[in-house]
Amino acid sequence: MKSHHTIIVNAIKLCLLPALMLGFASWSTSSCAQNASSASTNTDASIFGAESNQNSGLKINNIPKNLEIRLMFLSMAGEISAGSQNYNDAAEAYLRAALTYPDEKFFEKSVGFAMNAKSIDQVIVASRAWIKAYPKSEMPYLHLSTALISLKQFKASTEAFKNALALTPPENQESMIREIIRLYGLTPEGLNEINSLESILAPYTKNPVTAQVTWFVLGALRLENQQYDAAFEALQRLTLSENNTSEFNYLVFNLLKNNHTPTQNWLDRKLQSSYNSALFRSYYQWQRSNQASGKLFKTLNTLANTDNPHPEVLVYLGELEVDYLFWTRAKTRFLTAQQNLSLEKDAKKKQLLLEYSNLKLAEIAIAQKNFAEIPNLLTTISDASLVEAKLKVETQYLIAANQHQQAFDLLNSSFLSADQKEQVWISMLERQNQSEKALTAIEKALQTQTKDNSLLFRKASLLNQLGRTQESIQLHQQLLKKEPKNAVWLNSLGFTLAEKGIELNLAQQSIKTALQIAPNNYMFLDSLAWVKFKKGEYKEALRMLQQAYAAEPHPEIGAHLGEVLWVMGQHAEALEVWRQAYDPSAPYDVLVETLERYKQTIPN
Repeated sequence: MKSHHTIIVNAIKLCLLPALMLGFASWSTSSCAQNASSASTNTDASIFGAESNQNSGLKINNIPKNLEIRLMFLSMAGEISAGSQNYNDAAEAYLRAALTYPDEKFFEKSVGFAMNAKSIDQVIVASRAWIKAYPKSEMPYLHLSTALISLKQFKASTEAFKNALALTPPENQESMIREIIRLYGLTPEGLNEINSLESILAPYTKNPVTAQVTWFVLGALRLENQQYDAAFEALQRLTLSENNTSEFNYLVFNLLKNNHTPTQNWLDRKLQSSYNSALFRSYYQWQRSNQASGKLFKTLNTLANTDNPHPEVLVYLGELEVDYLFWTRAKTRFLTAQQNLSLEKDAKKKQLLLEYSNLKLAEIAIAQKNFAEIPNLLTTISDASLVEAKLKVETQYLIAANQHQQAFDLLNSSFLSADQKEQVWISMLERQNQSEKALTAIEKALQTQTKDNSLLFRKASLLNQLGRTQESIQLHQQLLKKEPKNAVWLNSLGFTLAEKGIELNLAQQSIKTALQIAPNNYMFLDSLAWVKFKKGEYKEALRMLQQAYAAEPHPEIGAHLGEVLWVMGQHAEALEVWRQAYDPSAPYDVLVETLERYKQTIPN
């Protein structure tokens, strides 16, 4: 789970829309200004390090005759100083001009050059003088707040922000709110003080212009403070739209990630009553990241077993069935999704669903060795978001068809970096069960990618497949010294030991630890059941496998469940489980090996 600091940092990233001015930046974190657009003025400014974009020619109307020459000399002095990058003197010259003849343009120039000089004191002096001359202008309050944040004077800064927001025209308040959350989030100290903004933001939930962004910001603040019920209240106030999908999903995802039951129940009710694409994406991503595919599979099946299911539902379900290696069933899902594309009204999304389903159909054709179908499917895919995935499938196809040189040439001509090319090549070899070649490729890649733990883990898995079990175990243990709470590695070590029937107590403890980290991962539960089976605890192994297979009908779990039933003398039940798990178009290796061991066949 990410820290709450990371949660609010991610929320701040979501708020980085074009904001109020050119170049707000923190004195403590940046030497150059970041760009944004002013909420209430077209004048460009820069803060703490950016080059000033202000024009040297100021047009000030109605200047009294007796001040014209003095102002002209002050302006010239300011521009000459700025030209020689003496921004302190430039800021002082323009501040004297502003005090001589209070015009906002002089104040803006003074503040801008003080920012370029990285002189916080000068920014504060000029901003306060500007406020005194123009108490109804929001911009000096915003500049003052920025400077005070740099000094970590958050209480005074919050008060200045409150004034800035109150003076901002309603149509610009949304940008101001986003700028507030961004500026506070630039430093850890700011994040610690950010909850004080809640009282300032609360009134803006009643304004239709600012309500949506304010509820999102409040939700993010409450997540940071672990106030999950309050964050859920903010989520419920948001109206899901194309404009705020990422913000809405951000709140949903983090509430689910923190096991907030009301959010889960609310989502279930919403998804049962009607299909909402954006909402379901958030649900889908959470379940996948939480390794809770079993529950997701059941939900998708429920949504798919309705009249004219939405094509996106069928695509999601097809993805899971590909994961479960149910190739024939997955193929039917993607073809039905294409038939139901008329239910999707967005033309761009409809085209993406069509192309993506063709990509998955190509992947299925590779598994089923229907090579003739693949070129035509791949020629339909042109969307930029699918280019890399298409490259991987095409490479996989060429390897599966024993056209290794063509696959290698294709990969080398791609836009991927050298490291990415090696990673893709290794993945393709692994998927085609070419373990020796994959291991050779990994060892070559590790010569340059020496600290890539994912490559080391893949090496450990391949060593086990190639019968080099002791080397595999040693490499697993080395990896776990680096990341002792990596659930995938813990499970892999435990299952490797269980397969060989060695150190079963260590295997059991390793997998139990993995399940504590990811309690909804039924593949891990399958591993634990396999340890129980190897220890002769058949009843406990059967109970666990039945639970796992009911939740997540992966063919490997089915193979194990059938084997336990067979050993316990329940042959008819074992054969039925094996039949359900068996896809004759592309049988799963573990299941095939199990059937061969018990001299059984599954009729087509």
